[in-house]
Amino acid sequence: DLTTQLSGKKNEQRSEKVLMHFPHAHNGSYFTSYREGDWKLIYFYNPELPQHPSYELYNLKKDPGETQNLATNNIKRLREMVEAMSTQLEAEHAQYPVDANGNVLKPFI
Repeated sequence: DLTTQLSGKKNEQRSEKVLMHFPHAHNGSYFTSYREGDWKLIYFYNPELPQHPSYELYNLKKDPGETQNLATNNIKRLREMVEAMSTQLEAEHAQYPVDANGNVLKPFI
């Protein structure tokens, strides 16, 4: 039912969390994107070097164009987002990419 949104009112029931998960090669990379409120995390799995994933962290309220990666400057928020994303992936029984030896690659920091 989209009545609330079409009337121009805010839908208080709408979740502020969004999870997109690509455990397979998608445009050359394996990644999970997680948004919670104003924050967005993009976690890139690296099957060739599983000990070296990469992260992008954005405050979408301040940087809607995603031009300033805050991952290295805001480690606390990065950890919180990776933990929340991991919890959501587990709740969804998500599949994960694997390395060359078949080891499952779960998000970590």
